Amino acid sequence: LGDVYKRQPYDKELVEKIVKHIKENIGDTTLSVESIAQEMGLSRSALFKKIKTLTGLAPIELIKNIRIQQAVALIEEGKQNLTQIAYTTGFNDSHYFSKCFKAQFGVAPSVYQRGVNNEGINEKNE
Repeated sequence: LGDVYKRQPYDKELVEKIVKHIKENIGDTTLSVESIAQEMGLSRSALFKKIKTLTGLAPIELIKNIRIQQAVALIEEGKQNLTQIAYTTGFNDSHYFSKCFKAQFGVAPSVYQRGVNNEGINEKNE
């Protein structure tokens, strides 16, 4: 999203508002491009064009990326299991969550979680 800040202030504000809306509704499995467009006062196609131009991502990809980023934060926090994290971040299906996570990070969430847990153990032993 770094390139957005080089654009018009309105574009920066719009993307920040969209990201904020997604984060505030992250657990809502019905969060959709249509609901975001309605919230922003744009048509679905106008929202798609704006987000694609400003971020390089389709709106649904942006939603998914933000959900996965939030999942990473929750994994690192270590207070929930992966199924809970999947549902907390708006994924209906833990297998789909794993697929999306692996597509973005190259490893399954369980492998990522083990790495986080092992780092925590190593830090405690040092």
